[in-house]
Amino acid sequence: MYSTALVERILLFADRSRKSFLLTGLVLCAVIVLADWKIRPTASLGLLLIFPVMLSAIVLPRMQIAVFAAVCSVLREVFGPIRGQPGYEPRLLLVWLAFLGAGLFVSEMKRNRALTLGHMKLLRAVVDTSPLGVLVLDAKGRVELANDSAARLFGYETPEQLQGERIKECLPTLAAALDRYESGLPLRASLACSGLRLDGDSFHANVWVSTFDGPVERQLAAVVWDESESLRTREVAGWEALVNTSRMVIGGYMHELRNLSWEAALVQKRLESYPGTAAQPDIQAMGSVLQGIRNIATTGMAAARVELSATTSLAPVIDELRILAGPTLSEMGIRLEVTIAPELPLVRVDHHTLLQVLLNLFRNACREMEEEEENEKEKTIRLEAAGEDGIVRLCFSDNGPPVPDAAQLFRPFASGSGSAGLGLFVSQALVRAYGGELLYAIRGGWPCFILELIPVPGDPSGS
Repeated sequence: MYSTALVERILLFADRSRKSFLLTGLVLCAVIVLADWKIRPTASLGLLLIFPVMLSAIVLPRMQIAVFAAVCSVLREVFGPIRGQPGYEPRLLLVWLAFLGAGLFVSEMKRNRALTLGHMKLLRAVVDTSPLGVLVLDAKGRVELANDSAARLFGYETPEQLQGERIKECLPTLAAALDRYESGLPLRASLACSGLRLDGDSFHANVWVSTFDGPVERQLAAVVWDESESLRTREVAGWEALVNTSRMVIGGYMHELRNLSWEAALVQKRLESYPGTAAQPDIQAMGSVLQGIRNIATTGMAAARVELSATTSLAPVIDELRILAGPTLSEMGIRLEVTIAPELPLVRVDHHTLLQVLLNLFRNACREMEEEEENEKEKTIRLEAAGEDGIVRLCFSDNGPPVPDAAQLFRPFASGSGSAGLGLFVSQALVRAYGGELLYAIRGGWPCFILELIPVPGDPSGS
């Protein structure tokens, strides 16, 4: 520890006063040469010239180190007790190589130190300016290091105030996890938990933790960020999507209920055509019940009708679709081809809604392809987006089998559907709520769903 501190002091002095440090090396070289010349001991003092070479190597470039090492080698030979004896050529070469190696070693050590300090300074700047809270904990769960973001996250004014605090005061769940953790094993994990601020307020925290070997004991690094706002935004968006989807489903129920009531009313009319039947109380009661059902269905359809307003860009939605669909595509061996026309404008549809519609179309396409496993052709899904005639068209097609009964495709509770038959009905209703349309067609022999979306007028990204 003391030797390391001494080296650091020497290097710090060399950085501050280069000329003084070089002059010190030259003076030391002159003293050694003079002593070797005057004292004339049985053993040469010239080997001590390696120290001036090492000192000068701290401030000299490599070429000058080689020249200074050669000068010191010559001085050792000229002023030493064995000058003039045979074999001076190999002695000069070996001594020069020894001096040069020592000098280059010191020079490389100083260079590596400078690089390390530069990297540490850069890393420290990244940590200090990071919007994420960064903590370093000791083996007992106390905060040893924290950045400004971590201090503000937990309600402290400066990072120094957070240092020394136990992590259980800020992240109780993380502290409990560390208590159950076996310290001999490496830890690389992420967790979502509740965090506590200095004033007692709680927030939703996401934490990445990892252990590393410190100078004395194993330590833990944690990256923390407040996801409360993202959680609220996600929950609100999920709730709105649930409400809108529920209204669409209720509208589908009411629509089918009204159709059934009309059919039942036709049956009632036919029954009333028989002599003496129209005046029957049961027939009249049936008419009143059917009229009530029609009124309820009409009112429900009116309440379920919704007009939404939002804008989004197609490119981010398609990128998210690629990420979400990636594992399924790899597992089923499906190739996804995406073609997006440049400079498409923003469209009138919610980001989450459009993503859900595309995911529903994707799942339907995968289900149809999975039922045709015996087909040896390569399974392909194409997604094409282009602007045509003032409308942005998004074509979702695949080389699977066509739909047997396209007329029943968007009807809720249609017979023959794999589920309740609500997926495409809700998708079409959601797109229509934003003024768009969802259609089905055959293009080039491929079944294709076409989303017609309304562009935002005056959008500068439009063509």
